[in-house]
Amino acid sequence: MADDDTSRRSMQLYLTEVRWRRDDQIQRLSRLEQKLVTAFTLNVAVIALFGASLGIAGGPFPLAVEILVYCTVSLFALGVVVSTRVYLSMRWSQTPDLQYFLAQLGSHEPEAMEEWLADEITRGIVDNESALDGKSRDTAIAVLLSAGTAVLVGVTAAVYLALGVAS
Repeated sequence: MADDDTSRRSMQLYLTEVRWRRDDQIQRLSRLEQKLVTAFTLNVAVIALFGASLGIAGGPFPLAVEILVYCTVSLFALGVVVSTRVYLSMRWSQTPDLQYFLAQLGSHEPEAMEEWLADEITRGIVDNESALDGKSRDTAIAVLLSAGTAVLVGVTAAVYLALGVAS
C-alpha cells in the first residue's frame, strides 16, 4: 500500500512539473508575441511621424536625404514583412488530443491515464521548444529591423538639417 502511495505521489509530482513547464512555454510565447506587437506598433508610429515630417518639410530634398528616405521606407517594409511572417508562422503542438483523451478515460485506470497525459504533454513541450527558439530568434530580428528604421529616421533628419543649414 505504501508503495502505491509513493508511486501515486511521484506521478502527481511529475504531472505537476510537466504542466508547469507547459505553462512556462505558453507564457514565453505570449511575451514574444507582445514584444513583436510592441516593436511593430512603435515602428508604425515612427514611420508615421517620419512621413508627416517629410510632408511638412516639403521638397525637393537633397539626393542624400532622398536616398535615406528610400532606405528607411525599404527597411520599414522589410520589418513589416518579417514581423508578419514571425507572427503568423508559429507551429504549436497542443497535446494530448482532448477527444482521444476523453475516449480513453473510461478504458484505463486513472494512474495509467495520468502517466499517459504527462508523457503526451512532455512530447508537446519538446516539439514546442524548437518552435519557440525559432520564434525568439525571428522576433529579435524583427525588433532589430524596427530599431534600424528608427535609427535611419534619425539619421535622415540629421542629414536633412545639416544640409538645410548648409544651404
